Amino acid sequence: RQTKKPDSSAIADWNTKKKDLEQIKKDNVPVYARLPASPMRQAANDIIKKLLDQAQELKQQELDAIAAIKNDNAETEAKLQIAMYGEAADKLDKTKAKGAWGAVCTHASTTKANILTSVAVTAICLCQSTDGANANCGHNLNTQWSSGTNDNGEKIQTAWPLIKTACEKRKPPEHITSNTIRATIAQFKSRLGLSLAHKTTSKPLILGETSGSTCDGAAATLCIDYTDALATGGKGITWLSNLEQAADLVDNATGTAAHLKLLAAQQKQLVSQAVQAYTFARYAATLPAATMHQTPLQDIEAKQEAAEKECNKKETDTECQKPCKWNAEAKDEKKKCTLSEEGKKAVENQTDQETGVKNDKTANTTTQPECEEVNKDGKNRCEEEKRGDSKSDKDGVKGRHSLFSYIEIGSHCCCFLELVVLKY
Repeated sequence: RQTKKPDSSAIADWNTKKKDLEQIKKDNVPVYARLPASPMRQAANDIIKKLLDQAQELKQQELDAIAAIKNDNAETEAKLQIAMYGEAADKLDKTKAKGAWGAVCTHASTTKANILTSVAVTAICLCQSTDGANANCGHNLNTQWSSGTNDNGEKIQTAWPLIKTACEKRKPPEHITSNTIRATIAQFKSRLGLSLAHKTTSKPLILGETSGSTCDGAAATLCIDYTDALATGGKGITWLSNLEQAADLVDNATGTAAHLKLLAAQQKQLVSQAVQAYTFARYAATLPAATMHQTPLQDIEAKQEAAEKECNKKETDTECQKPCKWNAEAKDEKKKCTLSEEGKKAVENQTDQETGVKNDKTANTTTQPECEEVNKDGKNRCEEEKRGDSKSDKDGVKGRHSLFSYIEIGSHCCCFLELVVLKY
């Protein structure tokens, strides 16, 4: 049976980071020094392990959010390009808008880039007339777009750079927002029908200028008629739809970015809680030990670790027998067989017997009243810590395990502080 080998590169990378963390000092004292074995170290490590699990979940959410923003930004850019040029490209392809004015600038156009698919072509159709010697749109587009002069996209190639340069002289927005895009859409819609010399109620969806109700590219009728395109069953204005979709995508990315900031704040809070747990355990390690006789914690840990390693050697569920237990869902192939809780307790009891010390009910008591409650049978299991320099110490009782318990702190603390800080 093949087993997955540990990622040696990742292990080496982590060992390097761990050493770097261990070198951080304050007043020449390691900030994240490994604490001596104690119930408080176990307790703090238990807390940090839970915080680490939460942090890893948040980290995955952050990675998902970053990926979503990246995808939305890419799709937004594509939608804007398609709206501008009729395809996802960074410039206008003249070959996509070949032919006479009527073949490109009407709702019946079959070219890929036309007044329904491209903002750039729409601008050209409004500014490049079929008459000569007419400077339209404030540009020197005084050449004639006559039949045959754009068979290979020549007029498109000549007109667009001039229009683009003139547009760029206007102060563009520094940032494209959904409001910017929607304002552009609203402005376009508000211009329909406003420049008609001959006011008509039958065709109010004309963009540009006409002396009548037709648009054919001549100087007096240089306009675009969207009536049929916007009628029931019409093709619609696809570049307008692409702009609206781009605005929605910008909204999505903006909302995700706000959520990402919230996740980062939550990560920071978890780091703070982990540091507090470590600091508390470190301070507790400097306090005088309890006077109650205790089984050496190091002995228990050493024997449990040895038993755990023996269990880890079992590679199949049939080999994994008591005091071990099998977990087929374990991600680490080397740790599908681990020491069970019953096995850990058995090791602890055996150590108690060897040292002549047995756990009692005061193990988790922290005050005199709690100790007295479990002493109703008349057997005094509580011993107050006696210190001649402080009367208040008599009010406290220290049991074998205090309020917190389990798991060591050193490696998890360093691991947590490194892993939860997401860099992007």
